Amino acid sequence: MDLHEKGDRPPFYSRLWASAHAPLQELFIPVRLQALMRRRAPAPPSDTIYAGLMARAGDAVLPVDQRVKAAMAAGDLASSSNPNAAIEAYRAAARLDPLDGRAAIAAGAQLARLGALDDARALGAEAFRVALDESVRADAAFLLGEIALGAENLDEAADAFQAAEQIFDTLHKRHPTDKVCLHAIARLNLRLTDVALIRGNVKEAAVTLPRAAAIIDALQRQLSEARNDPEAEQLAADARACIDRQVDLSLSVKDLESAQDWITRLLPLAEHAARDQDPAALRSLASTRLKESQIAEGLGDVRRAIAASDQALGRMALAQQQRSHDTTLARELVRALKRRAELDLRHGQGGMATALTEQAITRLDALLQAHPTQAGLNRERASLAVLAGDAALRAGDHGAAEEHFKQARAICAPFEASGGPWRGALAIILDRLGDVALAQKRPKEARFAYSESLALRRTVAITSGVPDARSIAVSASKLGEAALAQGDLVAARAAFHEGLTLRVKMLEQNGGDALLRRQVALSLERVGLAALASGELQEARLAFEDELTIAQADLELVPEDPEAKRFVAIVHSHLCALNGPDAAVHRHEGLRLLESLMARSQATAKDIALRRQLSGH
Repeated sequence: MDLHEKGDRPPFYSRLWASAHAPLQELFIPVRLQALMRRRAPAPPSDTIYAGLMARAGDAVLPVDQRVKAAMAAGDLASSSNPNAAIEAYRAAARLDPLDGRAAIAAGAQLARLGALDDARALGAEAFRVALDESVRADAAFLLGEIALGAENLDEAADAFQAAEQIFDTLHKRHPTDKVCLHAIARLNLRLTDVALIRGNVKEAAVTLPRAAAIIDALQRQLSEARNDPEAEQLAADARACIDRQVDLSLSVKDLESAQDWITRLLPLAEHAARDQDPAALRSLASTRLKESQIAEGLGDVRRAIAASDQALGRMALAQQQRSHDTTLARELVRALKRRAELDLRHGQGGMATALTEQAITRLDALLQAHPTQAGLNRERASLAVLAGDAALRAGDHGAAEEHFKQARAICAPFEASGGPWRGALAIILDRLGDVALAQKRPKEARFAYSESLALRRTVAITSGVPDARSIAVSASKLGEAALAQGDLVAARAAFHEGLTLRVKMLEQNGGDALLRRQVALSLERVGLAALASGELQEARLAFEDELTIAQADLELVPEDPEAKRFVAIVHSHLCALNGPDAAVHRHEGLRLLESLMARSQATAKDIALRRQLSGH
């Protein structure tokens, strides 16, 4: 949830921020304080000045409008360094003028920063209900959407953002030259893009994102002729946000090359914006670096992935130090720690991954103590438990891994009825529990866990209207493994064929996806092995030959890659085992590749065992 994207402005985008400073001149605030309030990142307020403003707000002799302005000014002054004082001031303004709504929205924004989402939601809903000004009602709906998005209530978030957009659309039709309404509509389309991307609805995101980008681009071109416009900086931030969502959109369709192009455009802009060490800009830069890390790893550049992840951690830690009370920044720091731990785990640094995961869990548990029922925090905690389980599994400690996965399942269980992301998270956990059971020779338990996972993923696909063939193929393939271990060859072959069919269809749509090609090859291998176990030698041969075609094509792309060599050697061994007329050829090719690995000291224990098998020793 991004409640403060520019300095310490509230998260609503109509006239509210611009008008918040107008009362200062009427209250005869000293010039030095007016300059302070105009700064992009306000310095910690003076207790004396804050107390003076609050005294004016409580002075019954003054007109009500003057008292409201004093309370609002006090809240704005305290919003950066003392959110509790800001909340007190905004609540005082709301009590003085309950039908205005702006003070309630400002208080709600501060409460949301502190993680008090239920209280923030109540204030936003009250402002939406009672406010007389339509633009204020739109601001309230925007805040409600932000809160729902932070809590991962996607339907509620979408409804709130759409309600705000309808109001601003109506206002824009009445005032076609009002740039504030247009800007708000662009921001709302960015938020609707976020909702669509979280849901996995790429088509919807591909509609809302260009709409937002076009509006922001048009507003920036209008501002290019006007110097010193206060909206220029916010528009620049929104333009960066559009590029950032383009990165997300490319990643969601696994287009790493496109994602790399977009991130290359975004990085210098994000670095420039964070030059003054503003916490919001640092957070944005850290998020960009995390995406750079993800892209670099996907493209095989592990060194750059680690460097980008470390940079993200440093920037996020700095931002969180400046705003230790901000739960959003605290959560982002946890995510940066998790990303670094995942990298370490995937690339052989299990001990470091475990240490980073424990650090992330400690930080997140501290947040959960204050907000134990917050859905987003609980889902992140479950994700960390899965990561801890993965680290234990990699270390060979199946018992500890199972305990972590069971803990993750227990965290998710109360939220399963919420649907969407929770069911997807639970499916991942069930897959892990199945993996542990299968590794411990408990195929019946594994099959049950995989069956539950597959059912959940199918339910998510139906209820969301967004097909998730990739995840369903994973669960189907795992179910086939468990059925094969039980000796149920009919069920195993059916499950493997389902996984293969789904992956082939996906590959037809995206032939450039190297990971998907590998998954198709692996599905062919499982189909071949199940057919071989069933005595269907011709079906097994066809599957293995198709697998070999893919494996050899990948080896031609990276002829010295040990994994590619190993993969081709394994397929040759399968074809050799069929004892057909070409068995000797496959034996020779398999041995040649394995000996190449041994000559370069790249052979694993399994490679050596396979070489002995092929050579007959």
